[in-house]
Amino acid sequence: MKKKLLAGTVLSICLLSSGLSACSSEDKTEKPSSENQLQSDYMEVDGILTKTEKGSFSVHDGLMYFTDYETQTSVPVCAKPNCRHLSVYEDEKTTCNAVCSSSYMFPYKEKLYRIESVDNREGKLIASHMDGSNPKTVGTFSSGDMLESAVILNENMYYTYCELQNEILAEQEDGQAQSGQAMGFNCSLNRLNLDTLEQTEIVKLEDVSHILMLGGTKEYQVCAVVKDDGVQYNLFDYESGTLTEISLNTVDYQRVEVTQDGKGFYYIGDEGKSLYCYHIDSKENEKIVQAEEVGAEKVTVEGVSEEGILFRAFPENELYVKNEEGISNLKLSDRLPTDQAWLSGINDITKDGVYFTYQEKYIGEKEIEGDLLMYDAYIEKEDLFGKTGEMKVIYTPRVSSAGNIVTEE
Repeated sequence: MKKKLLAGTVLSICLLSSGLSACSSEDKTEKPSSENQLQSDYMEVDGILTKTEKGSFSVHDGLMYFTDYETQTSVPVCAKPNCRHLSVYEDEKTTCNAVCSSSYMFPYKEKLYRIESVDNREGKLIASHMDGSNPKTVGTFSSGDMLESAVILNENMYYTYCELQNEILAEQEDGQAQSGQAMGFNCSLNRLNLDTLEQTEIVKLEDVSHILMLGGTKEYQVCAVVKDDGVQYNLFDYESGTLTEISLNTVDYQRVEVTQDGKGFYYIGDEGKSLYCYHIDSKENEKIVQAEEVGAEKVTVEGVSEEGILFRAFPENELYVKNEEGISNLKLSDRLPTDQAWLSGINDITKDGVYFTYQEKYIGEKEIEGDLLMYDAYIEKEDLFGKTGEMKVIYTPRVSSAGNIVTEE
């Protein structure tokens, strides 16, 4: 077996040539320094992927992974000597440091934080070393019945949650709730200081289903307030702590992608048939792409790069770029390893390349409808936009989406 140290990261994890991470007893964990901290001033914690300037954190099969943008590799967050990095699906008694029960995670001040739900409408903050070792509960905070979205801005975590209205909750506990009775929710947007654990309720709205953070910058966050009769869109200003209603040509609440200058954002409107750019200063909704321009029925926005705005077109599920030169099909699907694989979405775009996910149907002894294998991959920009180079797989699943163990065959 060959060992390769991940130099330049605080994880100091060894990679084996087989693609399974492990460390020998001789390996030493590098002490983090201010120069190699992984945290960024602004991080979106959406329960799927937490992106920083140097890499991203995600959860696969109940294991925390870190994708290093310098080495284009994805490794379990564990530096335990001789660890095989097995998930609970593979070994119920696994002791791997990467095992976790929550996909809400972020780095902060040389620690890796996780958010877990507890009883009594509280969330629990767990902090560990950057290699996942020595996890400890450092505090709790109000999180209602469901934590929905979170953003880390400097030393503060801004987050939204919803909770069942107390009178309805009481009726349910007493067995008096009527069949077909409408569920009433209150939703809040709070701020939690990660150093002092001081909590501040910024916004509380009654009779709304959700307050969702859809994307933003260090100055603002695009929020969707979901009600029974529709969706209201707002810009949340961190400094003033206010929500300002804006008008968008959509009734959906998909994630948005901020323009490169930060003065607007791209979103999907017209029931998925158009890609718009909302200009904050002028409050203008500019139509950028129509699905019919590429012979598609619907489009989704995937990311923003110096090369243009990336979007996917359906039902063909192909990746396109729109820039001053026009619209171009990047033919990324042609670079996937098998004809049975299909593109799932863009994870992040760096100055050098694009990280993305693709999937294929799991075929094994216990076939289940909808059981999938999810892969993470990387492609250099010059290869993607040149339409000539190949992609490389940086994460290969060992467990299917239905919990089936994947064998080498």
